[in-house]
Amino acid sequence: MSQPFPTNLNGVEVTLDALDPNGNFISIGTVTSDASGLFKKMWMPEVPGEYTVIATFGGSESYWSSYAETSVGVSEAPSETSQPAAQADNSMLLYGILVAIVIAIVIGLVAVVLVLRRK
Repeated sequence: MSQPFPTNLNGVEVTLDALDPNGNFISIGTVTSDASGLFKKMWMPEVPGEYTVIATFGGSESYWSSYAETSVGVSEAPSETSQPAAQADNSMLLYGILVAIVIAIVIGLVAVVLVLRRK
């Protein structure tokens, strides 16, 4: 059936749930898909580990109900102690740049002295 694509198309509601690494059932929320069926939800799990995420569509007058599952791994957030190490790396970089500038100045001065001696 070659019909024009509707311009007032609405998505469908999709319910998102998860099983956490400990086997606990978690309700993530309900979202609405776009015209192509894409749906998304920002969510911050409380426990690191592997989660099984379950998307459920309750059905409509046009489509039967359905569901799908996927798995996602969640790691712990970096600790606060990793920031000073990054600052130390930055200070070492600054120190290296400063040393390179001093060496370039010394080489330049030596070159000027050698040129003046030859004259």
